[in-house]
Order: sequence, then C-alpha cells, then structure tokens
Amino acid sequence: MIRAALRAALLCLVALAADDAVVAPQQGATVAPVTNDVVSSNDTITITQMMSYQGRLTDATGVPVPDGNYDVEFRLYPEQAGGNPFWTETQTVTTRDGLFSVLLGSVTPITTRDGDRGPGIEAAYIGMAVEGSEEMTPRLRIAGTYSSPREKDGTTYVPPGGTDVDNAWVRIGADSVLYTLHRLGIVRGESQNKLYGIYGYTQTIFGSSCTTGASGYNVGNISIGGGYGNRAWAPFTAVCGGRNNKAGNEPTDTSAIVVGGYDNRATAKFSAVIGGQNNNASGTFATVGGGESHTASGLYSVVAGGYRNSASGGAATVGGGWVNRARGEYSTIAGGVGDSASGYISTIGGGTGNRATSYAAVVAGGDVNSADGYYSAISGGFHNLASAYGTTVGGGDYNSATESSATVAGGRFDTASGRYSTVSGGFHSRAASRGATVGGGWYNRAEYADFATVSGGDSNWAYDRAATVAGGCGNIAYWPYASIGGGAYNWSRDYGAIPGGRGDTVLAFYGFATNNHSYVGHDNSAAFTGSHTTAPNQIRAQSFSQGTGIFTLDHPAGPLNRILNQYAVGSPELVLMYRGAAVLGADGRAEVTLPDYFEAMNRNPMVQVSGVGTANVYIASDVAGNRFVIGGAPGAKVYWTVTGERKDLAADMTRIFTPVEQEKTGALSGHSLDDDALSGYMEGLEKLGLSADYSFRTAEGRQQYENSKQMLKEHDRGGKK
Repeated sequence: MIRAALRAALLCLVALAADDAVVAPQQGATVAPVTNDVVSSNDTITITQMMSYQGRLTDATGVPVPDGNYDVEFRLYPEQAGGNPFWTETQTVTTRDGLFSVLLGSVTPITTRDGDRGPGIEAAYIGMAVEGSEEMTPRLRIAGTYSSPREKDGTTYVPPGGTDVDNAWVRIGADSVLYTLHRLGIVRGESQNKLYGIYGYTQTIFGSSCTTGASGYNVGNISIGGGYGNRAWAPFTAVCGGRNNKAGNEPTDTSAIVVGGYDNRATAKFSAVIGGQNNNASGTFATVGGGESHTASGLYSVVAGGYRNSASGGAATVGGGWVNRARGEYSTIAGGVGDSASGYISTIGGGTGNRATSYAAVVAGGDVNSADGYYSAISGGFHNLASAYGTTVGGGDYNSATESSATVAGGRFDTASGRYSTVSGGFHSRAASRGATVGGGWYNRAEYADFATVSGGDSNWAYDRAATVAGGCGNIAYWPYASIGGGAYNWSRDYGAIPGGRGDTVLAFYGFATNNHSYVGHDNSAAFTGSHTTAPNQIRAQSFSQGTGIFTLDHPAGPLNRILNQYAVGSPELVLMYRGAAVLGADGRAEVTLPDYFEAMNRNPMVQVSGVGTANVYIASDVAGNRFVIGGAPGAKVYWTVTGERKDLAADMTRIFTPVEQEKTGALSGHSLDDDALSGYMEGLEKLGLSADYSFRTAEGRQQYENSKQMLKEHDRGGKK
C-alpha cells in the first residue's frame, strides 16, 4: 500500500509571508498582549493562505513508489486524531524516487481558524490520502502560530499605554514565537532581547540580551543565531553567536555577518568576521577570519587570523602573525610580526619588522628588511635594503641594493649601488658602477667605471671600465681593461695583465707581469721573476730555462715569405763576450780598452786574436785594468774576442739555484723533459712520417700525448654540433 513516510521524508515546511498572502484578523476581533504563559481567547490563530510542503511516497515496505503522477488529498485538522478538517484540497503530485513538492493552498486557499477553542490550541495537523485510499496516520503536526499584529487596518498598532514605540512587538512571557501582519519576527522570551523597527520586518533572535534593528529605522531581514549581547543593525545582517558582537553600523551596512567570538564588529556592507575577539571588518566586502584585535578596513580586504593585524588597502590581505599592516592596494602579508606592506600589490611572506613600500615590492622573510623600489625584492636575511627599481637582495644582513636592477645575493654589509651591479656575497664588498660585479670575499670593490669586476678574495679593487680582479688580496686593477688573476698586492692598469704573484706592477699599456715584485713600466712589455722592464716591447726575467733557445726572424732574403730561425749557444758557464778590431802601430803594438765595468762584471777573462793576412799576432799583455795589448807585425789588422765569466750577484744566485747539473726530485723524478717537448711535437712528426724516429722515454709521456689527442677530438665533435 502506498503511504507517506512523513517522519523521515519531511524536508521543508515553511510558511511563506507576503503582503497578498496574509489573512487579516477577523472584523471586530480584538487583540491583547500576552502577559503570561496562557494564550488569550481573544488572540487569533492565523494560517497563511499557502505553504510549501515536501514529502516522500513509499510502499508498505518503505520502497519509493515508481516515478509518476499521483492524486493526493491534503487536509488540515485542529486535532492530532479524530475531528473534522477545516481545510482540504486535492493535487496531482509528480514523484521522482518517491520525492514530491507541492504548494498547499494553490488550489483552495487555506482558511483562517478562529481561536475560540480555548487555551492550549497551539497547532494544526496535516493528513494525507493517496489515490482515494484511507488517510495515513499519524497526522503531522504544524507548529502553532499566534497573530499579534503590528499594524491594523493600515494604521500603526498602539500597544497598551497609548505610545507607539520601537520594540513593542516583543512579547513578554514563555511564548517565543510571534507574528506581525506582514513580515515575521522571532525572538526568545524572557531573554531581554529587542527587535527594533517602525514597521514589521523579518527579524530573528535566538540569544540573550541581543538586539536587531535600530530605533526609528525601517530595517529587516536580520538574524542573531545565539549568544549574548549581540547586535545586528542593518538589513540582511547576521550574528551567528558569540558575545557582544555587532553586524552593521548604519542602515546601509547591509549583508554584514559575524559568525561568533567576542566583541567582534562587521560594520560595512558585505563585511564579515568569522570568529575571534575584538576584530573589526569595516571595509565593504572586508573579512576577518579569526584571531584577536584585527582590522580589515579596505575594500575587499582580508585578515585571516593572528593578533592585532590590519588590512587597510583595497583587496589587502594579512594571513596571520602579529601586528602586521597591509596598507597598499592588493598588498599581502602572509604572516610574521610587525611587518608592513604599503606599496601597491606589495608582498611580505613573513619574518619580523619587514617593509614593502613600493609597487610590486616583495620581502619573502627575514627580519627588518625593506623593499622600497618598484619591483624590488628581498628573499630574507636581516636589515637588508632594496631601494631602487628592480633591485634584489637574496639574504645575509645589512646588505643594500640601491640602484636600478642592482643585486646583492647575500653576505654582510655588502652594497650594490651601480645600475645592473651585482654583489654575490662576502663581507663589506661594494659594486658601485654600472654593471659592476663582486663575486664574494671581504672588502672588495668594483666601482667608478662600467663593468668592473672582482670575483673574490680580500680587499681587492677594480675601479675602471671592465677592470677585473679574479681573487687574491689587496690587488688593484685601476685603469680600463686591466686584469689581475690573483696573488697579493698586485697593481695593473691600461689593458695590463697580472695572472698572479705578489707585489707585481703594470704601469704601461698592454703590459704583463707575474711572480714576485715584477715591474712593467714600458708599453707592450712583460716582466717575470721579479724583473723590471727597461724598454718597450721587452720581455724581462732573471733567468730563462728552456729546452732549446730559438731566435725567430724574418728571413733577410725573403722577409715576407720566409722565416730565419737561429739557435742559441749553450755553455756550462755564465759567459759574456766582447769583440772588436785593431791595427798594430809602427812599433807592432795595439792597446785595446774594454768597457770600464769589465772587471767589475767578469772574472777569468780570455782573449783570442786573429790577424788579417798574417799569423804573426799575439797577446803582448793580458787583461788588466780593463785593458790588454796585442803584438805582431807593424800595420797588421787584428780581430779580437774577449770572454769573461759573470761574477755579478744575479749570476751567483743562478749558480746556486740552477746548477749545471742537478738531481730530479719530487714530481720530476722519473719524468722526462724530452717527453714534454714530444707531446707538443709528436702530432707534427706523425704527419711528416717521422714519428718512428722518435719515441717517448716514459709511459707517462705517451699517455699525456694520447689524452691531449682525445681532448682535441672531443672538442672537434662539439664544434660540429
């Protein structure tokens, strides 16, 4: 048998209130305020002309009836059982999975039932009969309704006492439900609640000592879901619970809501406070999610939680933390303590005491950092500053990037004050010119001209265009394109280069110096091993060690097409040579005067003479006092040569540290110097077909050569790609 599962299937039963759907009190009826728990016989119980009703039809076993149309008779009774209905109508309902929905009164308007049955009549009951079957039991109770009109016959209702006052519709007594002639007001009895308004509007209070509406204003559609001392001021506002909360501040502050908490205020249109304590959402569409003592005063602003945070810019957001301030439009503070985002679309991710004061500025975290330039960013650290357009500080402490697109990646007390300049890290380093770079280290500076670079080290300085110091300590590259690779206390200028060493100096164009205290003071010159150049286009060194000395010249017989190679003469002695020619006098003698420094420079001098056209020549007097005498046939022409062994200080040091013969030690032991030469020559010998005549002395030499060939092959393959 088809039946209605009323207990389980009742989804919604709502009395709809509309001006044209209200049945006025019967003519001549009187209305008196209720002063006790008993309903006055003069009250009128009013059922609205239509109501929405939903149910579910099932068979006797609880299975929903097949989807389709069914004729159902609906009846309203004053009793739960027995008696006669005071209203009936039949409708065809359409079911789906047994569910149906109807509007009762849409066929036959629901009639008014007088309250002449005496005390205790507080409800009506609905019965149903499906497809002509017997009425189903039990009947469903519909809550009792009492009419206490705020208006009567178009005039304002005057309560006892003769004064038309706000809050007159609040009834004193156990009864907690009351009606106006127009919109519904519901309030708990005996709870010191107040519903204010000149006309009857829908207002609901379920708490204690709560207030809806405002004296002298026509407001409605207000709800207080519970709590104590809550106030909902404006239309469509709501306080869901809590204590001393307030929704709305003016009649125009519509749709504000406070969900719970204590001393919270949503005082602007569409504002909301979800919970917490002493929070205030005072901007239109502003929201406070919870926490304590927050303010969201900007349009669309949000404070999600924390303590004493403020979002005062339009669409500004504070996610949490303590005492944070998002003051710029679309600014964001994710958390932290004491942070301030005042720039348009500025962002602070967290930390303490950080500031983002300019357009799209970002501080990701850290402590007391400040991003003050457009699009500036600080990733973290302590007391860092990014104050110009596009500047960045990656971390560290007390760093600053103060010119457009400058970057300090980290370190401490570093400064990037040139446009596009970069300090990657270190301590007290500075990049102060356009495109200048300091890679790290201590007290390094790249400044004064564009693209100067110090890669690292300590107290290095590159301060002219494209000057470079790669590392070391106390190095200075101070004129254009000067470079120092490392070492200590080197000084280079004017395209000069110092690869390393200590105390080396280049003070001429295109100079090169290395080792220890080498000095280049002449253009296009180089100095090694502590030497000083003495002329342009010179290579200066204390000594050279090489396998073969070669002098390469343009060939005099074909300077544009041929080369003349001359090989140096070797000697186990540090020999100096002097030569000349003399003509013997009538006495068969010729005195030769040597340079006045000869004896100071040489020891063990030896003289050789050769006569032109005669062999009758000889050494008449050996070298003494920088002089010697040649004897022979009068008038003979003589060629002479004097050699001496150097005895200066440099020669003595050479004999000590580079003796004619020495043992191989360390890495040289078992190593062939010839293999070093062959590793460079072997490929050429192979191409000439002469490689069979030469072989490496050691397996190490052969492997070195094979490795170099493999590297060349890989390089060639990479080039082809």
